[in-house]
Amino acid sequence: MTKLGVASFEVALQDALSLGARALAWSESSGAPALVSAACDGRALVLGQLQREDTLRERSPARFENVQRRPTTGTEAWLEGEVVYHALALPRVSSLFADASARTLLNRNLRAILRGYSAAGVPLRYFGTEVLALLGHPVALVGYEQAESGAVLIEVWLGLQQPCVVRSALKREAPRSLSAVMGRELRGPELMYRAVSGIVERLQLETVEVALPAVALAAEALPKEPPAAVSIPLGVVEAAGSRITGDLLVSTAALARVEALAQSALDAGEPLTEAVLLPLQGAPLDGAKPADLLQALVFARQL
Repeated sequence: MTKLGVASFEVALQDALSLGARALAWSESSGAPALVSAACDGRALVLGQLQREDTLRERSPARFENVQRRPTTGTEAWLEGEVVYHALALPRVSSLFADASARTLLNRNLRAILRGYSAAGVPLRYFGTEVLALLGHPVALVGYEQAESGAVLIEVWLGLQQPCVVRSALKREAPRSLSAVMGRELRGPELMYRAVSGIVERLQLETVEVALPAVALAAEALPKEPPAAVSIPLGVVEAAGSRITGDLLVSTAALARVEALAQSALDAGEPLTEAVLLPLQGAPLDGAKPADLLQALVFARQL
């Protein structure tokens, strides 16, 4: 039976923002998957790891209040009122589902979340974008990161009282809060514990205690110079020099190697070719194509 480290908290939103990185560190060191969850309350705009606040202000209808940043890539989440959060950390992509790969990282692994919520009476669906939907309405935002070790972190935010999805690539219905779609007021702690129990039961997992390590959350500074931008379904891919930013879902470890190859080509005065994209082979990338990244780099060189 697969073991799953499980920890659930009722904390302030600010404290929940650190749980993902800590769950990932625990999973890397223990070699076991972990599900760390939180029922929290607060108000913040939470940006994806690669999103530039300056350019996002020109593209997003979000309220830029109490701007925070999370360890996973992807698009911004507006969190207000009661929120349920899950961090699913895996030492490798296929730790929970043997058929999961870099290409199907979300499609396969989000089955854990979907099954847990189904058991809790909330039949969420995933249609291959950056959100989970209920009756077609985006009600949860998803982000991910893959570390240099190959370990994966998937973060899921669910807005119970206010919509947490600001901009969705899923255009079926408008984003709404979970309570609004369910037609009744949901309480964060109760829903969180029911969903976690559902995940464990549906996947037939053996739970183990998790002692989350302290993790320094110093994020690498994003470039300040004006970027070139290429439109993608999730928003944009941007490039300034050899640095790539934007709304894409990607392994930042693989992305750093792409940036290093691009910088070497720039330093040598050589053309930017598909060779700089080789680190993306076998790495997760969603919401954009490798060609979008190359195009952004080429456009940035022309600025």
